[in-house]
Amino acid sequence: MKKLLLILILVVVNSSAAAEWTLVQTGKESNEYVDPATIRVSGNLAKMWTLTNISKNIKSIRAGEKAFAVKSVHEYDCKKHQSRLLFVAWYNDYMGIGGIDHSSKSPNSEWKAVAPGIREICWKIACGK
Repeated sequence: MKKLLLILILVVVNSSAAAEWTLVQTGKESNEYVDPATIRVSGNLAKMWTLTNISKNIKSIRAGEKAFAVKSVHEYDCKKHQSRLLFVAWYNDYMGIGGIDHSSKSPNSEWKAVAPGIREICWKIACGK
């Protein structure tokens, strides 16, 4: 379990430098990016990395700490129009360049209908719609 978490963290750190983040949505409080090179498709399922660059820092899950960027991996069911969160990491610098504040994996998270907005944009990109 610890080895898997360490591997995931190393992948996240290494992917920061090589990622080709594509801006897909801008907002007052955040900009949303995807890395199309990370799309992995298996049958009706697709996975993709996303990044939320936070315009004004928000409190992360830990009390008093700030996060400036959030990277996550979502899995999309292209046929059923659903998504679920698999992994998320909070960073202490913009664009996920700084060190990881903390991370969490959710391999058994529940599938949810894709809501209009950023999740639907990402679903369309990951599923090639």
